[in-house]
Amino acid sequence: MHPIYLGGGTGTLRLFCTDVNSTLSIAPVDYVNNTIIAAAWDSSERRKNGETEIPIYTIAKNLRYGFVGETMRKAQKRLLSPKMVWRCCMLEVKSRLLYNILSWFLLYIPAYILDFACFVSGKRPKEISSFVDLYRKVDKLSIVYEYFQQNSFTFREDNVKTMMNKMNDTDRAIYNCNLSDVDLEDYILVWGIGLRKYILKDGLTGTKSAHWFHFKPRSKYLKRPNSCLSIDDLQAYDLQTKKCCRA
Repeated sequence: MHPIYLGGGTGTLRLFCTDVNSTLSIAPVDYVNNTIIAAAWDSSERRKNGETEIPIYTIAKNLRYGFVGETMRKAQKRLLSPKMVWRCCMLEVKSRLLYNILSWFLLYIPAYILDFACFVSGKRPKEISSFVDLYRKVDKLSIVYEYFQQNSFTFREDNVKTMMNKMNDTDRAIYNCNLSDVDLEDYILVWGIGLRKYILKDGLTGTKSAHWFHFKPRSKYLKRPNSCLSIDDLQAYDLQTKKCCRA
C-alpha cells in the first residue's frame, strides 16, 4: 500500500485499478507488538491449564480503499511535499479493461513525451531513469495487488478478545490490543507524514509553497493530465458496474 500512497501523493501515480469499496486489513505496529507480548503470556497460561492446541492470534481493522483516497484529498494542504512531480490526483477504476485504456492517456503517452523531453534537454531526474519504465513497473505492481484490492478479507479475532478478557485493567492498558481505539483518519494522516519524513526525506518543510505552486496560479494548467485529459473533468465509466462515477 505504501507505494500506492506515495505515488498518488507525489503525482507520479495518476491511475490505479482497485475497487474503492473493498477493504484493506491494517494494524498499527505498536498494537501488533502488544499482541505478540500478550500472546506469549496467554499461550503459557493455556498450556498450564492443559490446553494442547496452538492458538492463532490475529488483529486487524478494515480500512476502505475509497476512504484512504477521500482522506488524502481532504488533507492535501497538510500532506503536500515540495518533491511532487505533478499535481497529485489519482483516478481509481475497478475495470481492468478501462484501466488499460486510460493508462495510455494518463500514464504512457505523457511518459513517452517526458522521456523525449529529457533526451532532448539532456536532463533527467536522478530518481527516475525512464518514465515509461516507471509506469511499466506500476502496471506490474497493479497486477500483483489487484486480487487483494478487488476483494475484502475478514480476520477472526476471537483468541485476542478472549485473551484481553483474561487480562486485568493494568495489563489491558499497558498492552492495548483493542483496535477500536484507532482513529483511521488520523492513522492515514500519520502514515502520509511518515512517508514524507522517512521516504521522501523532505524535512516536512515546504508544504505551503508546494500547495501554492501546484494549486494556485497554475492549477488550471497543471490539472490537465499531461496535456491530454483532465482528471478533474474525467468521468470514468465502470464497465463492470455500469455506473458513472466522478473522479
